[in-house]
Amino acid sequence: MKIDAKILKAFVKKASLNGRNMAINMDFTDTGVASTIKERTGISLTSTFLKNTAFEGYEAIGEIFLKNTMMFLKYIDTFEGDIDIKMSPDVENILEVITEDREGFVILGDEIVCEEVYRSPFPEVNTTVTVKLGKKDLTRTLGDLSLLKTTHMVIEKIGDTLYLNTGIKNESDHFKNKLTIDNPEVGDVRVKIADVIIDLYSSLDGDFELSLGTDVPVVCKEETEFIDFTCVIAPLNESGV
Repeated sequence: MKIDAKILKAFVKKASLNGRNMAINMDFTDTGVASTIKERTGISLTSTFLKNTAFEGYEAIGEIFLKNTMMFLKYIDTFEGDIDIKMSPDVENILEVITEDREGFVILGDEIVCEEVYRSPFPEVNTTVTVKLGKKDLTRTLGDLSLLKTTHMVIEKIGDTLYLNTGIKNESDHFKNKLTIDNPEVGDVRVKIADVIIDLYSSLDGDFELSLGTDVPVVCKEETEFIDFTCVIAPLNESGV
């Protein structure tokens, strides 16, 4: 079955949070490819679905397991345009990636190497407000995380303004970025999250929704032409800056 290499790469980036989760499942169902991964620390949970319309000659081949997503992303970067992917007819647990002038053979894992697969129903999170953002809205704050070498940030929504805080106010160097929200929902919130937001940022393509509540998990949702992606990030206990 054929697919644009960039689309497959986008799927794996989202499901693995840019390689943060080393192993992921890819379940080739009748309607598309599904992956649900809970980080071992419990800090993040992703649900990623690649529609079968992204493929030419799609086949529901069942569930496979990528055992090293970071390396797989590097492999896919070496291919251009449409690639043909299929299970090897000769050797068990080999995924073939083929173009007219290049062939790759990737050894897959068994389920035992992918302990992060989440089999339970995806949780519902009771958030207070949802804001629509673009990837560029996070760029400066992600730079602040790197600049300050800190491992967390605080998100606040007050009225029609979203505040993205890094550092600890009055205790360390501290930056606060402000974003004006169009048509803001009623409710003010405040939540502290870990730097997993860096890997989430790297996984996003463009516009997305961020659902927030005070000291409850943050829910990020992005829908593109072929991929539906949800990432839940657990809150940290301390919320002050």
